[in-house]
Amino acid sequence: MNLKIKDIDKNTCIVCSKELVDDIINDGCLLCHECNNETVSLKVTDKKYEYYKERIKKWLISNFKIIT
Repeated sequence: MNLKIKDIDKNTCIVCSKELVDDIINDGCLLCHECNNETVSLKVTDKKYEYYKERIKKWLISNFKIIT
């Protein structure tokens, strides 16, 4: 599988769309401190897990062209 990156919006969090002041770049993704802290402490069984998973998935699909 080949991935081709598009432009990264350097001003907003990929999960909550909050404007970023101190950027956290995690494998080319931008997360605000709150979302980053939340995602690293989540377990698959947590209710919020699905929300974060879907938001990150949506960002990945919109920013990468996946060629199989």
